Amino acid sequence: MSALTLQNIDKVYGKTQVMHDVSLDIEQGEFVVFVGPSGCGKSTLLRMIAGLEDISAGTLFIGDKKMNNIPASKRGIAMVFQSYALYPHMSVADNMGFSLSIAKTPKQEIKQRVAAAAEILQLTPYLNRLPKALSGGQRQRVAIGRAIVREPDVFLFDEPLSNLDAELRVSTRREIANLKASMPDTTMIYVTHDQVEAMTLADKIVVLRDGRVEQVGTPLDLYDRPRNIFVGQFIGSPKMNIFETTDLTVQHWPHHVTGVRPEHLRLTTPKNAIVSGKLEFIEKLGEYSLAYLRTETGREFTVKFERGLTHTLGNQLHFDADHDNLHHFDPKTQLRIN
Repeated sequence: MSALTLQNIDKVYGKTQVMHDVSLDIEQGEFVVFVGPSGCGKSTLLRMIAGLEDISAGTLFIGDKKMNNIPASKRGIAMVFQSYALYPHMSVADNMGFSLSIAKTPKQEIKQRVAAAAEILQLTPYLNRLPKALSGGQRQRVAIGRAIVREPDVFLFDEPLSNLDAELRVSTRREIANLKASMPDTTMIYVTHDQVEAMTLADKIVVLRDGRVEQVGTPLDLYDRPRNIFVGQFIGSPKMNIFETTDLTVQHWPHHVTGVRPEHLRLTTPKNAIVSGKLEFIEKLGEYSLAYLRTETGREFTVKFERGLTHTLGNQLHFDADHDNLHHFDPKTQLRIN
């Protein structure tokens, strides 16, 4: 039995439909990431699961129980938001145990649950501090700890790292991965617009666009076999290069749009090239460089080099790729062909 099932979910605001026939099965213990560009509906979908938004049509099950009309407080769900929403006058321990206090949980049980959550999140030394004495990453861990002590069936994370700087995002992402490893039977659903977070955290990724599910699969499923051009370019950084037939120096695929990732293009001779371009800019990023080029047809594309690139700007460079690393799409439907 799935931990959570969505069947033909729609969401309508007035005359505007923002979610369209979303169906998903999420298994117990899975870490599922909803990812997509801003406005794609990922936070709306999460809030419907939480009970913070009504479901306009369709059915939501947690376990075998229909949840459409069950209030948020009765769903066995804990949610972690973008903002920490900590009480500034309360200690870390009191913030983490506040929901249990409201529920009249015995004080000794609260203390035990808070201590256990603090141990998981490495917050034990900070339990007596006020939030103002913590870093942003520590505050977010307190917010996560507040969810853990409730011992929910499902954790929901709504872009929890978006307020952190780059270094804290990396360290806190690692903390969330460690948290999941310490709670293998707990189901977690995580919303982000950052595909790097999705790739590094998820057991399963749900790619959304305009309120519709574009593809569901493991990170490598989506990376290696994107269902369409949108997924191919959204998953992976730098994004997949997309070429029309006229951009290529060979005509083997006259009715296809061809995709190739920047790391799969390699320098070759003009005779063996599938695409050529004028070198316009180089980003030197230490262990690798990104070269930005333009074909004669005006198509921009990117190539990733493991080491520094010594070619002069304005040079014409030529590239090929292994056939297995080429992705072919229908130019009308934009769906994968091979």
